[in-house]
Amino acid sequence: MAQVVEIEVKPREKTTKSVLKTNRRNGLVPSIVYGPAIEPVKIWVPVSEIKSKLKVRKGETVLIKFVSPESSDIDGRMVILKDVQIDPLSLELVHIDFYEFQRGQEMDMEISVHIKGEPVGLRKGGIVDWMKRTIWVRCLPKDLPEHLEVDISSLDIGDVIHVGDIEYPPGVRPIDDEELPVVAVVAEEKEEEVAEEIEEEEAVEPEVIARGKEEKEEEKEEEE
Repeated sequence: MAQVVEIEVKPREKTTKSVLKTNRRNGLVPSIVYGPAIEPVKIWVPVSEIKSKLKVRKGETVLIKFVSPESSDIDGRMVILKDVQIDPLSLELVHIDFYEFQRGQEMDMEISVHIKGEPVGLRKGGIVDWMKRTIWVRCLPKDLPEHLEVDISSLDIGDVIHVGDIEYPPGVRPIDDEELPVVAVVAEEKEEEVAEEIEEEEAVEPEVIARGKEEKEEEKEEEE
């Protein structure tokens, strides 16, 4: 199951620009929570909470549990991080969107793909072509995986693993096209072969130009 992180949040009432500026200076970022079964709820989230508790390994799925002693309506809500707005100049957090899913109901999530193992084809001169790094899946929140692990150690040159070939955790199924390729081992073109192809292309081009000139000259002579 995906990691669950608790974050302390505060309710956000209607505020003036001066209050907004003051709260920002105090390390609070305005945020909102929405979902299919709730009205949008405005909250304040300490920037320190986001930076410290959501500093997880890149590519991991994280579930967030709100802790709010000041509001029983917010306390205990389970959400996921939906969107983060960052100021392009200061790189400071400007606004955060959270999405509250419904417990006991399936949800769609984009999950990162992690590959492990050294392919057989790698030792034969092949290279790994990692074409799809995330897969959309459908499952209950309690079954949501941190990531999908794909073992590529048995892949030889020319072998491909598709979305439908992956072994998914219990309760999790892909909603992406199962024929989509995820990772493959392909033959690496030798530098000499690539150079030869370039030389052949360069040699053909002047020949075509020369032939075109000869044809035009012949046409002129016929007209005269």
